[in-house]
Amino acid sequence: MVQLQEVQEFVAETRERHALMTTRRARRYQRGSICKSENGEVWYGKYYPAPGAPQKRVQLGRTAAMDEKQARIALDEIVAVLNRTPAHVLGAEPVRRFVEHVYIPQKYENGEWRKASGQEAEYLFRRSILPEIGGLCCRDLRAEHLRNVLRTLVGRSLSYESVSKVRFAMKDMVKRMVAEQYLTCNIAEGLKTPKTARRSDRSCLRRVTLAEYYRAWTVLDVRERIAFDLVTFCGLRESEVYGLKNRDLFQQGAIKVQRSWYKGEINPTKTDEVREVGIGSEIFERLTCNNSDLI
Repeated sequence: MVQLQEVQEFVAETRERHALMTTRRARRYQRGSICKSENGEVWYGKYYPAPGAPQKRVQLGRTAAMDEKQARIALDEIVAVLNRTPAHVLGAEPVRRFVEHVYIPQKYENGEWRKASGQEAEYLFRRSILPEIGGLCCRDLRAEHLRNVLRTLVGRSLSYESVSKVRFAMKDMVKRMVAEQYLTCNIAEGLKTPKTARRSDRSCLRRVTLAEYYRAWTVLDVRERIAFDLVTFCGLRESEVYGLKNRDLFQQGAIKVQRSWYKGEINPTKTDEVREVGIGSEIFERLTCNNSDLI
């Protein structure tokens, strides 16, 4: 007949195993459990040496020589080695789980992704990266796997620019893996876009004529004309233009770009950098005469 103590031990071990396998916080730490032998003469300890591995049972000592507290201390010394090396445990996580449960949430939490750019980046991972390497364990990931992802995209005739976006995404992913101790070294450090990737033919780009520019310019209000010219001639993003304030005109012919506006929200620039931009005297004069924030 199954004893109550055995049932309680089984329940406790099942909960610990589930936590170890499914939650990031628990994966970083485990305590194990202690029990006596059937005759009550020996203390045993039980723990999981790695995620997915069978539970291990070790002899801690005889009950005549140590009490329960001493047996617990002996087991703590054993599992402390695993708890001090999270890479051993975290490295067994699939790449897909790391991306979906660690990488993507941190990108939003740190403010590195906004809603629109985040959706685009998530789509890139789920379309081009995770189908190829998502099933691999993080610790089994190699530079060759990353290069194979790029070669596959080149084989699909994706443009050089599109393949490079995937390369940048994988390099950033690996960098975060190292920071979070899922990997011990940066395997993407020397990753390059294959030269065989299809280059875009820029000669096919349609050039806007001066007449077409003027026709668009004449239908705009004064505020929108300034924004239109700052984007067209000065290289600002639309969101950066509408984030400008009068104090950003810090000297003649130069403005400081330090924020962006998108759907009513003020945020840092897309690259999270403040930069100084030179603008033509005619545009600067109109900015000065406008005498109002573009927000």
